[in-house]
Amino acid sequence: NCGYDLSGDMLRRFYGEIVPRVPQRDDGLRWIDQWKYLPADYPFPGNESTLLQWAVAYVPRACLRDSEQCRVHVNYHGCTSNPPNSSASAWAERLVWVRSIDINTYAESNNIIVLYPQAAGSPSAGEGCFNWASYEDDPLFDTRSGVQLRTVDAMVNDLANALLNSTRVGGEWLSAASLEARSLKRPAEARGGLAAGVPKGAQE
Repeated sequence: NCGYDLSGDMLRRFYGEIVPRVPQRDDGLRWIDQWKYLPADYPFPGNESTLLQWAVAYVPRACLRDSEQCRVHVNYHGCTSNPPNSSASAWAERLVWVRSIDINTYAESNNIIVLYPQAAGSPSAGEGCFNWASYEDDPLFDTRSGVQLRTVDAMVNDLANALLNSTRVGGEWLSAASLEARSLKRPAEARGGLAAGVPKGAQE
């Protein structure tokens, strides 16, 4: 990698001086249901937007106490960086990618919540791609009125609530199996805290 600190240089350009990085926490990742934030006027089901149902967020320890006092960084994956389907192995691969880049290490020391939206791609936009060139999928794809950008913007604006209804990645939260089991059998917990759901089949 030539010893170049890409993540640090990028964040310094965005935020100015930053604190040196520290190890990311194993329990810092959360699942967020990004389909909940699809535009209300969007006529198709969530998967037709080429967005997978689940986004991932890294939440520093300090932001667990008061997420509204933390900055937010949205990190989009590239084409083919993540697999386009929702199998257990595909979700595991996405988590490896999220953990392998070192933005989270700076996020932990600088109180930055990192949101990782997840796209499936499409035949016209490309496998695993966000919609960067497809009028066929969304005529407004390259504007702020595009479906994907409106969805991510809505998630960011409601991030405090999204995190309250998120689910921790790993450990006991994933051992209970599918989204259907959580959403149908445990509605009271879903309303009250970190038990809103997990990707079907996701295991670590």
